[in-house]
Amino acid sequence: MKRIITVITIAALLLGGAATAFATGSEEASDGSDPLIWYVPGGNGYPYNEVEEAAVYDAFNAMTEEALGVTVDIRVQGGFGEYGDTMPLILASGEDMDLLWTATWSNDFLQNAFDGFLAGLDDLLEEYGQDILADTAEQLEATRVNGEIRAVWSQQIAVYNSQITVNMDLVEKYGWDMDSVERMEDLVPFLQDVVENEPELIPYGTGADPWGLIWPYYGVTGPGVLGSVIGMYADDPDRTVFNLIESDEYRQWAELMYAWNQAGYVPQDGLTFTNDQWRQLQNQARVAMWHHNTYNPQNAEIERAGTLYKAFRVGNGYTITENIINTLHAIHSQSERKEDAMRLLNFLWTSSDAYNTLVWGLEGQHYERTGPNRITPIQDSGYYTNIPWMWGNTFHGYLLSQQADGLFEEVAFLNAESEKVPTLGFNPNLDEIKTLVATVTAVKDQYETQVGGGYIDPAVGIPQYVEALQQAGIDELIELLQAQIDEWASANR
Repeated sequence: MKRIITVITIAALLLGGAATAFATGSEEASDGSDPLIWYVPGGNGYPYNEVEEAAVYDAFNAMTEEALGVTVDIRVQGGFGEYGDTMPLILASGEDMDLLWTATWSNDFLQNAFDGFLAGLDDLLEEYGQDILADTAEQLEATRVNGEIRAVWSQQIAVYNSQITVNMDLVEKYGWDMDSVERMEDLVPFLQDVVENEPELIPYGTGADPWGLIWPYYGVTGPGVLGSVIGMYADDPDRTVFNLIESDEYRQWAELMYAWNQAGYVPQDGLTFTNDQWRQLQNQARVAMWHHNTYNPQNAEIERAGTLYKAFRVGNGYTITENIINTLHAIHSQSERKEDAMRLLNFLWTSSDAYNTLVWGLEGQHYERTGPNRITPIQDSGYYTNIPWMWGNTFHGYLLSQQADGLFEEVAFLNAESEKVPTLGFNPNLDEIKTLVATVTAVKDQYETQVGGGYIDPAVGIPQYVEALQQAGIDELIELLQAQIDEWASANR
């Protein structure tokens, strides 16, 4: 099985003119006997044991061949960080592919759509993806770019609601009352316990984009691009766009993180950690607690290195476009087997056995069944993705020991009842703003972890950050985004 493609190889393809091959397509049409090529990240459990991984994919292919007459070459490109770094190069090289995973935060969905890599799916869904369309037509509208649906949503939680994930051994040991936590500041006594008594643990994990994982807590939402820098209030009917770094909400967050950094709650060397490194520390149960921007009952209780962690909601929740396009599968625009690719996605959407094989592996080898729809993963089995939300319709998933019987009904209820932001379904036209997005993104990448992670005094860091953003053209970018949103709102009244 073909595995990770190196940057050197991709560069060679580019120099050799493979980009021209992408534009023209393959000269030989597939007769359907070759496997579909599907690019995905390995997830939180990657790297897997290659023998175990191959066994899982062989079992999955036995199902697809029997049901559809097709097989799949699943090409794993490292963890989410590595996937996000390598996929733009692979796409630009013209590498053959039929399917790919894409998102807002790794292998950028909107950029891929505007660059012409993602096929329009409306007709394909009508003919070959009827089950997907029947279950999630409303959410699919959030993937519409230039008038066409561009990807299939992974049916899961659609609500942005900040959470704090906490080591439950510490909750029991110190008697922490998590129900009393209404504000981030309420965590201070708990973090102090860790500093004073658990020197081997990182008290608080910020991630490499700290503000980008907390802004729902402050009642703001994004315009579909640069959501941690440019935003609007989630309950604003006028949809007024503004610079978040100049807001009182961002200042409050930066001041809190700076105070926590000074108190030793945030690791001094955390400024250098990538998101993949943060995930590795979390997987090793070396972090006492951390925040995230999506409370999901499906993984509200998880085990990390034999330690139970539980997520607790903080702040209000909203359904926003970004949370729907946070995990998607798309069909490549140059695929010569788009119909087969959609048939595969529809099969995976409806087949519990196929879905759970990709998520959990093989019964008795990678997990033990403990009930009709309940399992326990086998530790160190060699295959453990820990990403049920990536593969498709999570409502077909097995339940873990700590998950409630009515879990999926709870998720469906939260999706149906949550407040919808006034820009739900809006996706910006990147062709009009891509140069400004690039320059503003470069500034964000330079300052966000420093300022939003508490590594620099916000009284100094925020003015520097704002000045750099203004020099990069953020005011013009906000003006252009506001015009796009106003035009979209007028057309969708």
